[in-house]
Amino acid sequence: MTVSFVLDDYDFELPAASIAQEPVRPRHDARLLQIPLGDGRLRHHTVADLPGLLPSGCLLVVNDTRVVPARLLARKATGGRVELLLCSPVEHDGASDRGELVLYRSSKPIRVGMHLFIEGAEQAVYAEVLEVLSGGFARVSFASTPSVSGLLEQCGDVPLPPYIRAGV
Repeated sequence: MTVSFVLDDYDFELPAASIAQEPVRPRHDARLLQIPLGDGRLRHHTVADLPGLLPSGCLLVVNDTRVVPARLLARKATGGRVELLLCSPVEHDGASDRGELVLYRSSKPIRVGMHLFIEGAEQAVYAEVLEVLSGGFARVSFASTPSVSGLLEQCGDVPLPPYIRAGV
């Protein structure tokens, strides 16, 4: 049996009241929707019901990765706020030769050579703008920090979609 979907199948209105703003506690009480092959009728369960829903011999793969706290808040020397979302991998220590790729949001444009002071860092850390790219992207170099991953662990936030108001 082949099941196929098109992108339009995923376009629907979702009332704001139906969007969870924080995880369910305990986690096994989270809701689970089952759409059995065949009749296609929706069945409502909880995650705790999952073992009873899986057929014998079924392989269940669990994704236990976590989101990198790649969102940094910064201030320009003028006091203006800038949000940086690190887009490049963070497996190295120190800055790369080309700088780190970030997606930025600011009320006024950033410029090459500008210093963006990272909020929440234990000691003064700034990102120097190396290049401003199209589409809200830039390349920056983090100064006064031994590792970008350490900086993210210290003062980074998990990036959340705009429809989630509360921190997770």
